[in-house]
Amino acid sequence: NNLTDNPDSQYGKQVIQRLHQGGINGDLSVRSSYVGIQPDGTKVTSDTGVDNWKHKDSEAKTVYSYDKNGKVESKVYDNNGVLVKYNG
Repeated sequence: NNLTDNPDSQYGKQVIQRLHQGGINGDLSVRSSYVGIQPDGTKVTSDTGVDNWKHKDSEAKTVYSYDKNGKVESKVYDNNGVLVKYNG
């Protein structure tokens, strides 16, 4: 039931557009996996939400923003900060 499991999901785009309509601007990060917080405060992600937790899994995160022309764009980076997917 995770809305962002589908790579064609419009969830992130719809959220950033609604925030923008409400006067809230900035980048929006959407995860395509479950997010958990360890007792020490470390954020981890898992595809199942039960096991196989990963720290710093950047490819499970899509960053949405507005480009200079006012169009929503999305980017996915690998764990080294290299852009691996762009939709804009």
